[in-house]
Amino acid sequence: MPSLDRCAVSLPLALVVAVMLTACVSAPRDPAETQRAIQARGEARDQALLALAQQIDDRLAAAKALPPAERLALKRGLRGDLQRFLDESVGSRHENKALYYLADWQFELGPADRIAVVEALLDRLQLKEYPAFQGNGQDLRVLVRLRQGRAADARAIATARAQAVPESRWLVDLCDFHARIGKPAGRTQGKGLVGPDDPVTLPTAWQWWIFAGNVDEDLIFLVKRHLDAITKAGLRDTVKVVVAAAAAQPLRAAALFNGLPDGHGANLVWIDANEAETWKTWRTSWGWPILPCNALLGAGPDRRILAVQVTPEELGTLVGQKK
Repeated sequence: MPSLDRCAVSLPLALVVAVMLTACVSAPRDPAETQRAIQARGEARDQALLALAQQIDDRLAAAKALPPAERLALKRGLRGDLQRFLDESVGSRHENKALYYLADWQFELGPADRIAVVEALLDRLQLKEYPAFQGNGQDLRVLVRLRQGRAADARAIATARAQAVPESRWLVDLCDFHARIGKPAGRTQGKGLVGPDDPVTLPTAWQWWIFAGNVDEDLIFLVKRHLDAITKAGLRDTVKVVVAAAAAQPLRAAALFNGLPDGHGANLVWIDANEAETWKTWRTSWGWPILPCNALLGAGPDRRILAVQVTPEELGTLVGQKK
């Protein structure tokens, strides 16, 4: 058993050590040195985020030179990097870009319930103190509202954006294109390179019209995606794909089109853009906002427009709802 004398000596020593440690821990640091350390960490983080953003931009730039199928695969593969960019950029000046990039990816390539995810990302973007990419977010919000069927809200945002940035005028045109839903189809008669001159005379219940400025590899890939969606949904006998394009070389366009899988059943109508009045009639009768664009026509002699800007993934559900 320890003596009282040992206890009496050891207690003050413990107190002394504790006091000394406290003094060391609480000793004031040089404020300038602390600020330099914080600044260095901030600069290192900023450089790391810049490098990550540049990697993503480089991959997107490289994708433009790839064939369409490889381009789509590369963009789909960016999901993880985009999420990491957002996670690591929270609270920084790069967060706006990360929010917009991921929202744009989700809108184009996300799962069926992606619209709620896109909305949440855009809401976060609009609340940021930095203005970067907030205008882009508003443009994307127009597309979201149109996808939701909220045409009035979409037009209000599009009109404001067009007044602020004239390059966003196409969004108003897109709202006008959506406003044609329920109205008869525009001009449908041209020169039939594959199929009849006027495909609306064909007996198919539905027609999915794709309008394009030219027939190239990108358009052929888009047509294949549409045809695959029709086959997957079991609608080969219900929906026909019709392409109306102002091909600079109609014979080459027909050859590319005939390279589609056997029995594809799609039609190609040539619009002679050299005839200014013909091109104007097609463009104004449909009100194309951009090219390519598309419209889904129902049955009947007037072939009314039942939907526009339909994605291949939406087709089965949309046609099933309207049967």
